[in-house]
Formats: sequence, C-alpha cells, structure tokens
Amino acid sequence: MKKYCYAFVVAAATVGHLPAQTVYIPGGSSGIGSISGSNVGVGTDTPAKTLSVAGNGLLIRGAAGSSAIHLRGVGTGLAFNRDADTGSIYNSSAYAYQWQRTESTTAANDNLALQVYTNSGSQVTPNAFAITGAGNVGIGTASAGYMGSLLQIQTDQNATTRAMVKNDSSGASAASEFVLNAWGNTWALGMGSSANNSNAFYIGKDIAGGTPAAKYFSITTGGNVGIGTTSPGTRLEVTGTTKFKTDIGYYGTRIGSNAGGDSYVWLGSRVGVPAIQGQNDGFTSPLPLALQAEGGNVGIGTTSPGARLEVTGTTKFKVDNGYYGTRIGSNAGGDSYVWIGSRIGVPVIQGQNDGFTSPLPLALQAEGGNVGIGTTNPGTYKLAVVGKIHATEVVVETGWSDYVFADDYRLAPLSEVEAHIKAEKHLPGIPSAAEVAQGGISLGDMQAKLLAKVEELTLHVIEMKKENAAQSDRLGALEQENVRLRQQLSALVGHP
Repeated sequence: MKKYCYAFVVAAATVGHLPAQTVYIPGGSSGIGSISGSNVGVGTDTPAKTLSVAGNGLLIRGAAGSSAIHLRGVGTGLAFNRDADTGSIYNSSAYAYQWQRTESTTAANDNLALQVYTNSGSQVTPNAFAITGAGNVGIGTASAGYMGSLLQIQTDQNATTRAMVKNDSSGASAASEFVLNAWGNTWALGMGSSANNSNAFYIGKDIAGGTPAAKYFSITTGGNVGIGTTSPGTRLEVTGTTKFKTDIGYYGTRIGSNAGGDSYVWLGSRVGVPAIQGQNDGFTSPLPLALQAEGGNVGIGTTSPGARLEVTGTTKFKVDNGYYGTRIGSNAGGDSYVWIGSRIGVPVIQGQNDGFTSPLPLALQAEGGNVGIGTTNPGTYKLAVVGKIHATEVVVETGWSDYVFADDYRLAPLSEVEAHIKAEKHLPGIPSAAEVAQGGISLGDMQAKLLAKVEELTLHVIEMKKENAAQSDRLGALEQENVRLRQQLSALVGHP
C-alpha cells in the first residue's frame, strides 16, 4: 500500500511501533494529505477513529468564503465557514441545515441558531433550534427566554405547536414523563404505555426511583378522569374530599340545567348549612326539586328503600304555620289532607283543611281492611283494640229487641227460666262465661240480648202486677165479707 507523507515521515518511521496504515503527526506539524483507509492521529500515536485529536483542541481555518473543512459522502456533508462564523450540515439532494451566529456585541444576546434551507436555497424553517448567550434554549425561535424561560417552543407557521416525549417500549411500567423540580418538590406529567393504559395520562408528585409515588390526576385511554385515583370507572371519579366555591361566594357545585340554562340542582352550603335544592341561576329564588323524577325509590338512612320514600330513623317536619308534622295527600282542590304531627300540644293524626282552621273527618281503611290499636293482628275485625277504651259516647248500629213485644212472642215462664239457670248457670240466650272468654262478645248483639231480657222481665212484672191486682181485689172482698160476718155474729150474741 502506498503512503503519502511530508517532512514528518522520518519522525514517524523512527517510532517503530506504529500499526500499519496509521499516520502519526507530531505536535507542531502542519499539513497532511489524504490517506485513504487509515486512522489519523493529531496529538496521539494511537488513534482509535479515522481522525483522533488530542491535546489543546483542533483549529481548522479556510480561506474567506470557503469551507474550512468539508467532508462529503453520498448525499450528506458537513461544512463550517470562518468569515461569518457559520456552518452547515446539508444533504446535497434535499435540505441544508445551517448554524448562524448573530455576532452580537453583548454576550448574553449572542445567539447561535439552526436554520433549514432547501437545496435551491429557499429558507424552510427559520431558527429551528437556538441557544442564546444566556443559556436559554429555543425551538422555533432565536430569542428564547420569554418571561425567564430556559426552554421556549414557538412557531410562526399556521400549525400546532408541539413538543413530544416518546417511549416506544410496551412494558407494563414504561412511561413518558416531563418532570419539574423546584425547591425540593418534584412533579411529573406523564403517560403510561399501552400495557399500562389504566392511567394513560397522569400528574404525579414525589418521584422515587423514576416513578411518581403518588398520582393525583389521571386520564384513562377510555376518557375517564380520576382525581386521587388512577383507575376511574366513570367520566369523573374523585377519591378524597372536594371543595367548590362559586363566583357568588357559596361553596358547592351546580349540577345540570334546564334548556334555558337558568335552573339547576345545587349541592353545597346555603343559608349556613349543607343543602341540596333546586335553584335559579342568580340564587334569588329556590325552585322545586324532584328526586327520582322518572322512577325509582328514595332512601334516607337506608341503602335499600322498598318504597318511593323510605326513612330509617326519626324524622322531624315543620310546616310554615309553625307546627311540627307533615301533610300527606290532598283532595282535588288541594285544600284538605291528612295531618300527622303535633297539634294542640299532643301528637295527632287528623283530617285538616289547608289553613289549619277546621279539622275534617278522617277515614281509616276507607276502602277496606282492618285496623288494630295495641295489636298488629286485628284478625277479621274492622277495629281491634287491645286495652281499655274511654269514650263519652259510643254508637253501635245493630239489630234491636222489640220482637219481645210481638203478640206471637213466647215468653218463657219463670219456672222454665229458673230450671235453665240451675242447669246452665246463665240466663237463656246469653253466652256463658266460657264462651265470652274464648270469643268475646259483640257489643251491639249483647246490648240487644240484654235489652231482650229487660223486656222479658218487664212483661213478667206486668203479668205479676195483674196477678197482684186480682189477688188484692179478692183480698178486699174477703175483708168486706169478714166484716159483714162479724157484724152478724155480734148481733146474735148481743154484743156490739
């Protein structure tokens, strides 16, 4: 193989241990030819690359207007120009990329910018990348440092400004993150890999081992947003307490709205207490609030209501007239209902008109069914009461006993009654003590039976009165006969 060298060849030859096809240039030598296929060392006798430079640096100068060093391959090249402190990296068949200094007299403003040109010389992207003299980095701008920023991304084109951090790994723990650190606090904006899509985008804090120890905000690949959770199951899921404050000073949140946008459901603080209410947009007028308006049950104190409203626990209601209680139902005119609550100082259930000026009739089981007081099993009775009843008047509609006075009624003789009493130990037609103990008595029926006995006694008394009157008449006649006989006897014996 041929070697091309200058005056330093002898020095190079005396070294003796240089590898084949290697050129050694001692310090201070000037000039070198093209040595194809050899490693070149400057300041070193063991070059590891095609060109290895050791020592105080490398200074390459060219003539004004020409490239100081020009290395060119099939379609790429590297060129630096001395006179304007510019250099370019270019692709001879497409684009050129030129570094351009501003030549400012102020160090802080002496920028170095990368600009892109087409092969024909037309500029494509001005200031694609720049580093200012102050150390700020700009992408798309040569004047980085807006509002003190160390990195500024900017475009003057009609396009979206983007910055990308990409991780092509498909591992479960792979992520792309943008990390911010100040005064010992570290925050990360990141995105998990496709294998970790439960928190495709997240904001985390307290980086440990390259991974946020706590992820406070997450967006899944399905579009669900989580605050305090990395696996939100709905469009918004918050784990932890929340606090909202509206522009009118109340803490809470507005949910939903009508078509006009002037009414909604308010959840939050109102009139000094937590409140759920219908509200107009300006908080000037409460509006009606419907629960389960399209169906479903409501539970208070229970998670499994079996009715439209089920309350587990005590309740307290106060109406606008000052009474504690609740109005239930209403007639068609809306002026009468059932009142359950406090009234005249005691708990009451009563029919009431709308203004509380007139009690109204109250019907229990008006359409059928039985009522129990003191019992849960009224049986077949319309009203079953276990306990005493105190009433000033009781009206019972039942059959009556006037049949006793009918002409064809058979009035049992007292001897017959006496025989029945001796045998059964109770009056004829009256239930025994055992029967009463077993089934009770019918108040109306018993009243009628007792009246029948009174009427029978009355008939017996009338009959006895008649018999007594007849006996009295006979006795009077006997007394008169006795007087007449005594008078006759006295006349016979001569005595007065």
